[in-house]
Amino acid sequence: MEKKGVARRFLLSIVFSLLFLCLSLGLILSFLGWNVWEDVKKNVPLFSSSVTAQDDHDETKDNEAYWKKKDAEREKTVSQLKQAMTSKDEELQKMKTQLKQLQSEKKKETKKVIKEPHVNTTQLASWYETMSPKKAAVIFEKMKLKEVKQVLHTLDDDVSSAILEKMSPTQAAKLTAMMNKK
Repeated sequence: MEKKGVARRFLLSIVFSLLFLCLSLGLILSFLGWNVWEDVKKNVPLFSSSVTAQDDHDETKDNEAYWKKKDAEREKTVSQLKQAMTSKDEELQKMKTQLKQLQSEKKKETKKVIKEPHVNTTQLASWYETMSPKKAAVIFEKMKLKEVKQVLHTLDDDVSSAILEKMSPTQAAKLTAMMNKK
């Protein structure tokens, strides 16, 4: 009987020593970055069937929580993007309004510039006063009637009548009619 007790103690000491060695080795390998438990589950048949069933159940719970979290994050991102898009749309509308205002102002300025003579009419009038009426009439016949009308309005009446006298009768008649309309 004594031999059985010694044999049992010897076997128990070997089993506990091996168990301690396996646990110590597992901890050391875990610290080194090797996932020992996953390898044991995959490679040891005793653990793989029972542990896998439980882990699958836990995994589906984790997956469901994971996807709910991801869905919430995506919803938050979508709402942020919608807000950003709304603010950009408002900014775009403001810019369109400003653009329309600037275009209308540009049209007004362009019309104003077109209506105003490019050269000072008074200066032109002083140039034509120094010319002979015959030379001024030749130049006026080649100019636009509106420009001639503006210059003739600024000239003295005696100079204007002398220039009109030297112009062709049709041009003089057109200018006279335009000057009467004012």
